[in-house]
Amino acid sequence: EGFYSFMLEVPRLSELSDTDLEELHLHDNDSQEAKHLNIVMNKNDGKDIFRYIKTRQGQHKLRRLLLQNYKSQCALCKISHPALLITSHIKPWSNSSDIEREERIDPGNAILLCKLHDALFDNGYISLDDDYQVLFSSKFDFKGQGILRNLTFRKPIKNSPSRTFLEYHRIHYGYDQKK
Repeated sequence: EGFYSFMLEVPRLSELSDTDLEELHLHDNDSQEAKHLNIVMNKNDGKDIFRYIKTRQGQHKLRRLLLQNYKSQCALCKISHPALLITSHIKPWSNSSDIEREERIDPGNAILLCKLHDALFDNGYISLDDDYQVLFSSKFDFKGQGILRNLTFRKPIKNSPSRTFLEYHRIHYGYDQKK
């Protein structure tokens, strides 16, 4: 056991995709099936384990730029605590290939959002039209979740979200492109 068994696991970890690793990490805890399972803790739960990770080079610079451009405030609400603000990509980092990697750090492909609005945007429950009006998905019960829909997008000082990336987001999440 110990370090040697960990080293035996490394080749298998390297074969996993980002999605596989995320599912391992999250254990699909938001699925309907998980709500009905009898969850049993075992002797290994609660241990620290070592993992190889991949980091996003340049992400911290993009975050600092967004904090400046949005005056350290969510683009959709008044939340300004840095721990609650996210560099939210319009076209996800994982959907940009290494050839397209410059769009990963393009300020026009990112919006500074609080954790709630980032989750809504990242899951396609909200989007923005070309005039930066907030669009709301009919697939989400905002009222039932106690989430207000009176959102107004505040444009940044510079590097507004690119209409090309916003269109990508709307198409990806099935919003109607016609006005």
